[in-house]
Amino acid sequence: MAVSENRSIAIVGVGPSMSRSLALWLASLGWNIALISRSEEPLSKIATEIKNAQKNPDAKVVYKTGDTSDPSSLKTALDWCVEQFQCKLDVLN
Repeated sequence: MAVSENRSIAIVGVGPSMSRSLALWLASLGWNIALISRSEEPLSKIATEIKNAQKNPDAKVVYKTGDTSDPSSLKTALDWCVEQFQCKLDVLN
């Protein structure tokens, strides 16, 4: 399956395993990546790692805290992601 570059994804519930691996892979393909999780410190560390793996200098890696158990918090974080990318999200994971 071919995966196009220049796409945008928001990954919700980012952690050190599967979501991190997905973000690293998409960074190698030049995707814009938004990371959302409840905890700022681990999220910041993962975001830095993803930024360093980004192959496309024009692609963005952004992160924002948000809580899936609070719909208002999650909506705020997703709206912020769309605003940062200045386009729609192609994928919400």
